[in-house]
Amino acid sequence: MAAHAKFSPSASKQWATCPGSWGAQVGKDSESSPAAIEGTIAHEFAEWCINHGKDPMVSVDTALQIEGWKEPITISKEMADAVLVYVQYVKNQSIGAAVSKTEIRLQMPGHSDFWGTADCLIIHDFGVLEIPDFKFGVGIDVWPEDNYQVAGYLLGGLRYARDNDLTITSLRGTIIQPRVHTWSGPRVWEIDDVEAFEAKWAKKFEDAIVACLSKDPGRVVGDHCTFCLAKLECPELKDKLVLAAIEEFKETPVATIKPDQIKDIIFSAELEELVRIHSHAGIVRKFLDETAKYLKARADAGEKIPGYKLVESIGNRCWKLSDEEMVKKFRNKKLKQGDFYELKLKGPAKIEKIMLDPKFFEKYVTRPVKGTALAPESDMRPEVITNAIEEFAE
Repeated sequence: MAAHAKFSPSASKQWATCPGSWGAQVGKDSESSPAAIEGTIAHEFAEWCINHGKDPMVSVDTALQIEGWKEPITISKEMADAVLVYVQYVKNQSIGAAVSKTEIRLQMPGHSDFWGTADCLIIHDFGVLEIPDFKFGVGIDVWPEDNYQVAGYLLGGLRYARDNDLTITSLRGTIIQPRVHTWSGPRVWEIDDVEAFEAKWAKKFEDAIVACLSKDPGRVVGDHCTFCLAKLECPELKDKLVLAAIEEFKETPVATIKPDQIKDIIFSAELEELVRIHSHAGIVRKFLDETAKYLKARADAGEKIPGYKLVESIGNRCWKLSDEEMVKKFRNKKLKQGDFYELKLKGPAKIEKIMLDPKFFEKYVTRPVKGTALAPESDMRPEVITNAIEEFAE
C-alpha cells in the first residue's frame, strides 16, 4: 500500500484554509469514485508511456499490465488522447533539460510529513524550475495561479534543486487538463521573483500546519468543504447552512413552503437576495447528497431511520427472457424485424475506435450547444446575452 503524507499538497487548500478539518478527517477512509480511479489509471499510463518511450495511441483498446495494478488495464481512445497531450508536452519540455523526472517525491518546508509525489519535475538548463501537473478530470476547471497544490510542489522542487546544487532563476507551474471544454493549451503560472514566492507560500503552509496541530484549530466553511470527509459532522458547516436558511427565508420558514409557492417567492425577491441564496447552492447540494448516502448506509445496516423506510429500488421495465428468446416470441406473433429492432447511428466516440481519421472527424463532428448555464464570472466561456426572463415568468 502506498504511503500517504499527513500534510499532502493535493489536499493543502483544504487543511491550509480550514485547519480543523485536518484532525477531523483522521481515520476516515475516502471512497474512490470511478472518476478518481480512472484518473489514477491515466496517470499510471502516462508515466509508463514516458518511461518506456511509448506512443499512447498505439495502446488504444489493448490490455496493458502496468506496475501497481493487479489486473491488465484496457486503454480507451479518450484516455489515450488526453495522455498523449501530456506526454508530448513533457517530452518537448524535457529536451535539453538539466533534470526531467516523473512521479517524483518532493519534500516541502514546515514539517517532515509535508511531502507529495509530483507528476513531473523539469529543471531547464537556463534555471527555470517547472512542475507540469496532469489533470484527467473534467468536472472542475483547474488553473495554476495561486493554486495551493502547485505552490506546494514548487516549494518542494526548490528544495530538490538546492539539495542538488542547482541554481533556480524562475518558477513555472503548468496545468495540463486537455479534457475540459475550456482547454486551449497549457495553463502556465510564471513566477519571476522566486524569493518573494518562497517567503509567502512557505509561511502560509507553515502557519497552517501549526494551526492544524494546535489544540483547538478553527474551521472555515467554503468550497473546499466539497471534498472534506468530515463535513457531515462539521458544526460550522451545519451552522452556516441553518443560518443561511434562516436569513434567506426569515419571512417564510422553509418548512412551511409549498412547492407551488416557490416561484412566487423567487419573483418577489431582490436580485441580490437570489444571488446570495444561489451562492450556497453547491455546498448545500453536496451536503444533502452526502446526508442521503449516509442515511441510506445506516438503513442498509439495519438501523431504523425515523420518518423513512428502506424500499426496493425499481428499475425500468425489461424483458424476462433473453433477446434471442424474445425474438422468437415476436416472430410467433407475426411481427416484422423492424417492429422490434431499431437501428441507431453510433456516436463519434465509438466510431473513433474503429476508424482513425482526424480530418474526417474535424469535418463532420461538432459539439452542439444545448442551452445556457449560469456560471461564475471566472468561467472561460464567453457570456451569452439574452432577454429570456419573460419566458421563465410565463
